[in-house]
Amino acid sequence: NEQKMTPDTDGGVGVSAPLVELQTAISRHTRENDRHLVLESLRHTKCLTFIPLDPSQPGEMSAALAEVSKERVILNGVPFLHGAARFGGGEDFLFMLREAVDSLCESEGLLCNSRSVYEGIVTRMARTASAADSYFKLNSLLGSPDLMLMPSQAASSALPPIELEVFASSGCLHASFSTANVYGLYRKADFALQADINAGTNKPWISIDAIVEERVNFGNGESVRYLNVKIPDRK
Repeated sequence: NEQKMTPDTDGGVGVSAPLVELQTAISRHTRENDRHLVLESLRHTKCLTFIPLDPSQPGEMSAALAEVSKERVILNGVPFLHGAARFGGGEDFLFMLREAVDSLCESEGLLCNSRSVYEGIVTRMARTASAADSYFKLNSLLGSPDLMLMPSQAASSALPPIELEVFASSGCLHASFSTANVYGLYRKADFALQADINAGTNKPWISIDAIVEERVNFGNGESVRYLNVKIPDRK
């Protein structure tokens, strides 16, 4: 089904009609302080599960290594979690990723530079980029004079692991990434003071999981990247 698009002021293509309807509904229900209807509107807007994002722009390898070494990761179904009995996080994961890429390139006879692929995967895993892209995209859709989007303070130390799949298909090496970031929608009317906002002491009115999904074909350089918005059941 085609979705009607609204034009931007510069003549480009803007958000889809369902998203415009969502923005209108959320604005109305927020002013009415009807959290239930806001949740219903978010959960029943199907296009929130596939919001296109620009291709990732891999940054510096050294900075990415520093970030990724601190992450919890699930690689091809194997957990690399801090404190896990069998596998550690960080350096153990990076070593196993390098081994997996080298092994696939060799055993499958792939025409690829294993070091280049390894670095391409690591730089795409850096959460800095996915967090920034998901925030700005979500804020453009859900932020309003009545609502403010902020990273969830409670989840900052317990973000879900990055899920990574590395595999060979049709003579090329592929990777898929799933990186979740957790946000809160806050009613501005609930903040008594600017200090409350800065301190992050208020509980989110609505919790949002924003999952950046990316698939890359390292053989031809093609990729797809999008945002999948989920509204968790937690209060």
